[in-house]
Amino acid sequence: MEVEYVLKSERKDLAVDKSDTVTIARGHTIIKVPCISVDSGPDETIKPFDDFHKPEGEGYFRISIWETGGAESNSGKAEIVCGPKGEKLKPVRIIRKKENANGQHALFAGKAFVVVSVTQHRSNFTVSISDYEIDPNSGTVKSSNIGVWNLGYIKLINEETFKDIPESIKDFIEPIKAAIEKSLHYRCDEPHYFCEKSENK
Repeated sequence: MEVEYVLKSERKDLAVDKSDTVTIARGHTIIKVPCISVDSGPDETIKPFDDFHKPEGEGYFRISIWETGGAESNSGKAEIVCGPKGEKLKPVRIIRKKENANGQHALFAGKAFVVVSVTQHRSNFTVSISDYEIDPNSGTVKSSNIGVWNLGYIKLINEETFKDIPESIKDFIEPIKAAIEKSLHYRCDEPHYFCEKSENK
């Protein structure tokens, strides 16, 4: 997860000697913002460094976050990005390359996201779900843990798989399925959970 400041104009002067932190795209200037965690634990607050100053012009802060993951021979992990009710979202970028196996496959940018994380070893699964929301004016990100589920061994995903799912994460069955599948996808090189048009109204 990264914090970005989006300036609603092209400022090529800001990109000079800062190509790794400043991008010009579709008439906007996107600046990666260095941040610090001021609270840690299950609930976390992240803020921009005090020495970050907004450039002149109209703009806003946003979160950018990638769908990542895949499997090796005996283990795997995945992070699926979705909306607050588990809905699919439209990514701003998709990468499908074999050389990017088990890496970053779909980039999402916006104000609020839920991340479904799955780890597995020999098909024994653990699920963790967190949400992230940013104040577009200050750049402060609030993060909280929605739930953790030690799912155990799964041979086949079906209705029985989710009969004991905790109440706190019942809205996220579909992204959990996608994260499980991605964590089993050997040398994964594609996104597993997204849509061409955002369902997040």
